[in-house]
Amino acid sequence: MSQADLELLITPQPDAQSFDLTLRFRHPATGQDKLRSTTWTLDAAALRRCEHDPAAYGQELASQLLAAPEARAFLDQALAVAASQQTPLHLRLFIGGDAEALHSLRWETLRLPDRAAPLAVGEWVRFSRYLDSDTWRPVTPAPQGALTALIAIASPNLSGSTWAEVQTEAELAAARAGLAGIALAELATRGQVTLNNLLARLRDGCDILYLTAHGMIDDQGEAQILLERPDGGRAWTAGSELAARLRELARLPSLVILVSCQSAGKGDGEAASADGGALAGLGPRLAAAGVPAVVAMQGNLTMATAAAFMPLFLRELHRDGQVDRAMAVARGAVRDRPDWWMPVLFTRLSDGCIWLPSGPDARPEIPRQNFEPETITIPGGPFQMGSDDPAAQPWERPSCPVDLPAYRIGRRLVTNKEFYEFVRQTRRLAAPEWGWQGEKPLAEQLAQPVAGVTWDDALAYCQWLSQQTGRDYCLPSEAQWEKAATGPYGCQELTGSVRQWTRSLWGERRKAPDTPFAAPGDDADRNDLAAPGVVRRVYRGAAAGDDAADQLRTARRGAAPDSAGLPGKRFGLRVAMNLTHQEKLT
Repeated sequence: MSQADLELLITPQPDAQSFDLTLRFRHPATGQDKLRSTTWTLDAAALRRCEHDPAAYGQELASQLLAAPEARAFLDQALAVAASQQTPLHLRLFIGGDAEALHSLRWETLRLPDRAAPLAVGEWVRFSRYLDSDTWRPVTPAPQGALTALIAIASPNLSGSTWAEVQTEAELAAARAGLAGIALAELATRGQVTLNNLLARLRDGCDILYLTAHGMIDDQGEAQILLERPDGGRAWTAGSELAARLRELARLPSLVILVSCQSAGKGDGEAASADGGALAGLGPRLAAAGVPAVVAMQGNLTMATAAAFMPLFLRELHRDGQVDRAMAVARGAVRDRPDWWMPVLFTRLSDGCIWLPSGPDARPEIPRQNFEPETITIPGGPFQMGSDDPAAQPWERPSCPVDLPAYRIGRRLVTNKEFYEFVRQTRRLAAPEWGWQGEKPLAEQLAQPVAGVTWDDALAYCQWLSQQTGRDYCLPSEAQWEKAATGPYGCQELTGSVRQWTRSLWGERRKAPDTPFAAPGDDADRNDLAAPGVVRRVYRGAAAGDDAADQLRTARRGAAPDSAGLPGKRFGLRVAMNLTHQEKLT
């Protein structure tokens, strides 16, 4: 069974006064998507009148957002289906385009008038915000037993200021208790939490960064965080500088927890700066720098609320690594406080999982060479492919069962580092579209997915990889890609990075495929590797900068590249592996 997903995609219309709202729901049993689109107009003045009453604010925001009856009915149906399937609803908000003020709204307060509690509390609705990353980084969850964490408590000398002293020992004890069982490193002695020390510890590698520090959005709309000088004095550090320094690291934490006021903006509904209002906050900046999950504070969280929220959040996170579930539970525990809504989760993890489960449910691995992509097993059997949504393209309909044998598929996209080994050994000439420096990728590019490859490049890489490893590697068929992407198997980087080649045929025409959708039970006829080069191939996934329709199509069906020739800079690949009889047994 797949998870129940509801995505809210909001983009401004040309007049900037109203917005397009698209709701996409993925059914947890069938994996099929349904779409509804409508428009809504923001009444910011009405929300400001409710700022001192979170319940009234949440109801007003929901009534505006769901003013169209079809939007409210769609949400109700999604909640009902998730409840009937006894599965949580992952509710994700994506704000696209030039809509800075929307990021400052208190989305976590969303409350339907006929429900006793806000949507974003408890375990059955798990709310998060999705932000595009301007620096793509792979998400590679570690097993829980292999996790490492860095606790940094910034407590500079505040004499002569109005800032309250950070209670270092209490903060440290709470963090230690919540992260028990995880290998810890600490920066908690005054004078240790300098920018350089923090970055040096992160450079050593850690999965979780827990940072406590005073923070604010200054008069120019820039995020500031109060770190330390080596002598223990105050060192205000711009969020833009910290994010820029993090981009230089080869490995980022999977989760950053910012116990810092205004680290997700002021929560005032205003676009306070020219570069994005709330998006100028430290939390959004770190998410844009590539950190997969960031917990930050929208507004001035009280110490009492932080003291109640954080230990529970960490304990719940420790149970299963589900960061969106832990956030929902912890929010629910403090919802009697006026600032309960301030903790915000930014994440691009669709399943909310920041580490792998331990024990028998751990995702399987196979021994592999250092240049060989990590793959995961997809069990054999039928799945429902395509879409019955009336909004889907004709070639995406109707959905039908497709039966596939067991196979393996890349957990992540092929990286520049992995692709370079192929180029080096085969003496292949690097293409300008790859964005390398000469014949090699830059050091900061090694962990990023290779981009700008042709279908022929991708196929040649798979053939070389098969020769080197003795395994049967190929590009995935469209059906293999869709089954892996829509099931609970742990496939990552499905959108927001590069489009991904498949081996399935599209045809010579651009507007609609020449080759029909796979017949029920058969995926073989659309995967002729010897077809002429003029024949386009289906791509799946979506690249950064793709429009909303392409992002949504990711979950339904694929599309053809714009050209049968060079694809430009948006195309990469993930590998598939056909299994031998023995591999299927193991």
